[in-house]
Amino acid sequence: MNAATQSGTETGVAEADWMLPVPFLGISEHVAAHARHRGGEPALIQDGQATSWASFDAAVNRVANALRAGGLAKGQRVALLAGNTGWTYTALLGVLRAGGVVAPLSPLLTPEIIRRLADDCDAQVLFAGQGYEAMAAAVMRTEGWPPARRVVAEAGGADGMVPFDRFIADAPDTAPDVVLTARDWCNIVYSSGTTGVPKGIVHSHQARIWQAGSLACALRFEPGGIAMQTVPPHSNYSWASMLACIGSATAMLVMPKFDPAAFLRIVAQVRPSQALLVPTQFQALLDSPLAAETDLSCFRSVLSAGAPLGEGLQKRVLAAFPDSFFELWGLTEGVATMIGPAEKRQRPESVGRAMIGTVLKIVGEEGEELPAGQAGEIVGTSMGLLRGYHNRPEQTAELVWRDAAGRLYIRTGDVGEFDADGYLTLRGRKKDMIISGGFNIFPVDIEEVLRAHEAVLDAAVIGVPHEKWGETPVGLVTLRPGTTVEAAALKDWANGRLAKHQRLADLAVAGEDFPRNTMGKVLKGELRDAWLARG
Repeated sequence: MNAATQSGTETGVAEADWMLPVPFLGISEHVAAHARHRGGEPALIQDGQATSWASFDAAVNRVANALRAGGLAKGQRVALLAGNTGWTYTALLGVLRAGGVVAPLSPLLTPEIIRRLADDCDAQVLFAGQGYEAMAAAVMRTEGWPPARRVVAEAGGADGMVPFDRFIADAPDTAPDVVLTARDWCNIVYSSGTTGVPKGIVHSHQARIWQAGSLACALRFEPGGIAMQTVPPHSNYSWASMLACIGSATAMLVMPKFDPAAFLRIVAQVRPSQALLVPTQFQALLDSPLAAETDLSCFRSVLSAGAPLGEGLQKRVLAAFPDSFFELWGLTEGVATMIGPAEKRQRPESVGRAMIGTVLKIVGEEGEELPAGQAGEIVGTSMGLLRGYHNRPEQTAELVWRDAAGRLYIRTGDVGEFDADGYLTLRGRKKDMIISGGFNIFPVDIEEVLRAHEAVLDAAVIGVPHEKWGETPVGLVTLRPGTTVEAAALKDWANGRLAKHQRLADLAVAGEDFPRNTMGKVLKGELRDAWLARG
């Protein structure tokens, strides 16, 4: 059969006349499908109370219909200021069901920055969850808040807010007549910085549904499972768990506030199948007196992401979850690697191989592709890539790297290297790399040496200006409870184990934990600024 016959032109029938317009089913449509086929099974669990897929779907429809009745058009934005609760996910999916674009905002930001983000995404409505009414009221008092922007508060709220119960009072629980396409925007997730104005990362519905399937498959999600949801949705890590749950008909067990003892009691009582945690949560769990007496074998997968696991903590986590521990390295922008328990025991320094459907490469300073064994910037592409940074064309353009065939990749800003089998080892952020006397120094290498000291709980290495070498490394550490060590003695101990070009010029013991973002990642820019301000 020749090409003409295949395309239909030999019979005179145009291809468009016989090809079906294959529909697209997004995340909110998957909720509706589960309601139809698994209506009585649990979709959400909170405080011991389960909500079925049928009830969840009906609640999502009420939110969507209320938004449509209030004038929300397809593609318009709704901001969300809320915690990790079932109401939050109902509101979020209601926005998507209405054809809107949801923008979850971090309550850790100042009212002024939250207002600026609501302006950036041109939010028509702000949903405020229970406990966040005071923050929403403070945002409404900031200069420039548009009176036409409605604020809907879960628990009623102050003057000027619409109580949620009243907002949905007349809304039907049937699906609104909204058709989504793969290219339609799904969300704007703002990067997790705590200073300045974070960038808005735009994902399409196609990107999110692809992520749902790939994560569910990689992490052993399946219908009837229960996943512990411990992070609110202003963090993209929460989206990873939510998407995998909805993509696989797994119930989300949400914890409004993470508490290690409560988490372990739930494990003992409910026997969940999945959990996604950040390193600081793993630390708290394993330090809990309940950890030793809790059977953790119920888990099919327990994922760590958001920040690197130190070597010591990694060993403890692997010992606690020998058959279920996974680690993910990835960017909200849409590329990732993953490594499972057996691989992690063989390659403890690696963050794994590219997830299925993702292609990663290493490039040098001139943009040239580097072979295995050489360190450089990681670039990647996948069907889950962002559409761009909202209203930031220059920063979006800076992301782009193209291969010889012209295929688009994004620059991650992370430095790493592949081994011959495709396993990736991270060397740190490109902007954090220290160039001293012409040598590239990766802070992660020095930090691992510092963490090997029995008194050190965590370590961060920054580069500071040096007249002779250009830059030089400085170490900062926090100590384990009940331990002491002199900074000078620790510096000498570490320098005796480091290569000559890696040796620390100075070291300080911090009196409190390092500044971190919501995922537990150390904010080295703040540490560097504080160090330089010392004079």
